Amino acid sequence: MRKFDLNWIFAVFFISSSFLMSCDNEDPQPTGFFDPTIEDPDPIDPDPIEAGESIPGTIRDISALELTNEMGVGWNLGNSFDVTDVDKTVWGNPLPDKSMIDAVKDIGFTTVRIPVTWYTHQDPSNYSIDAEYMKSVQEIVNAAVRNQMFVIINAHHENSWVRINNADASEVQSRLNSLWTQIATVFKEYGDSVIFEVLNEPRNGGTPNEWNGGTAAERTLLNSFNKTCVDAIRSTEGNNEKRHLMITT
Repeated sequence: MRKFDLNWIFAVFFISSSFLMSCDNEDPQPTGFFDPTIEDPDPIDPDPIEAGESIPGTIRDISALELTNEMGVGWNLGNSFDVTDVDKTVWGNPLPDKSMIDAVKDIGFTTVRIPVTWYTHQDPSNYSIDAEYMKSVQEIVNAAVRNQMFVIINAHHENSWVRINNADASEVQSRLNSLWTQIATVFKEYGDSVIFEVLNEPRNGGTPNEWNGGTAAERTLLNSFNKTCVDAIRSTEGNNEKRHLMITT
């Protein structure tokens, strides 16, 4: 049985703290890839990268805290891939493209979080993710990586099927295993600038315990779901054996 390697897994509050950091200097110097004292782990070939083409990188032997210290100021690409509809524009935003990511980089952000709702693009019979949807997500990840930004990819708004109860546990674990195996396989060659956040705000919606941390039994079950995700990612091997992961409590 695989064990959690806590050196490669870190909680959301580390990311939150790095996102919320500010500087009162007149000429602030962003951290992360903009810092000339930090060696770029993944030099990027300037040739165009097509959608669906991976960008190989390396996983450095650094701690989670060292990584978050590099991440600098982050921007969240919300109300886009996380729209709970096949049409990702129904919440009023245009589809993201490279020019959007370029603009975010030019403003000074060094990390982009890409919330993704997957279930609207999964085959309910075998949980396979639509290939074109995966490519559209990968295209935006590539745009950020080419800009030498950190990227966080997650599973967002999946609460309709990530139900934290014993009756649904087996089905949830099977689907989580399939989901993260597919995502991790696509991004297994990417370096440590790509981070996986396995679940966003997992909870039992509509219950008295939805926003207060849940019950002890729910927390135990959620830990088993998190482990399912981690094991699925690690099983794809390559860079995913040591990729930094975000685990939401």
